[in-house]
Amino acid sequence: MVFTSDGRHLVAADGISMTVYATPRLTPERTVTLPTAPGMHGSFSANLAPADDGSVLVLHAGALSRWNPATGRPLGSPLPLARGADRAWLAAHGIRLVPRPRHPAQALVRGRDGVTRLWDLDARRSRGAFQADPDTIGAWPSQAFDATGDTLAVMTNMKAEHAATIEFLRLPDFHVLAPPLQAGDTYGLVGFGPDGYLISRGPDHLQVWRWNTPKEIADLAVPDYLWFVHGATVRGVTDTGSVTLPLDPDRWRAQLCRAVHRPLTRVENRLLPHGTDAGEPCGD
Repeated sequence: MVFTSDGRHLVAADGISMTVYATPRLTPERTVTLPTAPGMHGSFSANLAPADDGSVLVLHAGALSRWNPATGRPLGSPLPLARGADRAWLAAHGIRLVPRPRHPAQALVRGRDGVTRLWDLDARRSRGAFQADPDTIGAWPSQAFDATGDTLAVMTNMKAEHAATIEFLRLPDFHVLAPPLQAGDTYGLVGFGPDGYLISRGPDHLQVWRWNTPKEIADLAVPDYLWFVHGATVRGVTDTGSVTLPLDPDRWRAQLCRAVHRPLTRVENRLLPHGTDAGEPCGD
């Protein structure tokens, strides 16, 4: 199930049925039946993703479609993404659906052996493809778009212990922007913040990266929550509540300054790199 990008609806799928609930009371508004192409037999799960215009993208029975939850009507006709055995595989295993920001009719769909295509429902065709890591494991996302929809972060080498890497690809040609980042024990991508920094997830920490910097920007120790980017914050969710971390650097600086606006101790001074100004922090 997913919330729409405008926050007005919660959409849930169960088999061939898709139910739309109005927020905040989660009142059922309508249930629609997802179409299944002739020749496709069996029960197939549907995978949902919110486009950034309030519509919902649906991957079901090897076909991609887009729906208006306010009316319960499809926006165009479903687009079959493969034929024969490949479509049967996609219908049974297709779970990677990543909408492209600023392009509500486009989404990445991961196929067999990790071949991932950018599908365009308006153009009725694939815009391009790249080879993703065929050994992607777990439920954590391994691909994430930035807010422009023109940069894609992709995790690779995920089966190697403590040796995951992150690549940044330019769309629509999927050109590699820089050498891969060595991401250590990262096991999933949380998403991009509004300033273009990528946040990834490790066993007990969040990592911050930038595509044109070969080093990790920050490493934050956090509880083992479900973390996701929401606007200018990162939120961690548990069964008992949530924790919010702001991504605004000015708020971070203000909070740090409140904590350390004092003369450095002798031990702290010895930790400073040679030539660093040892004056009182936040003096400006």
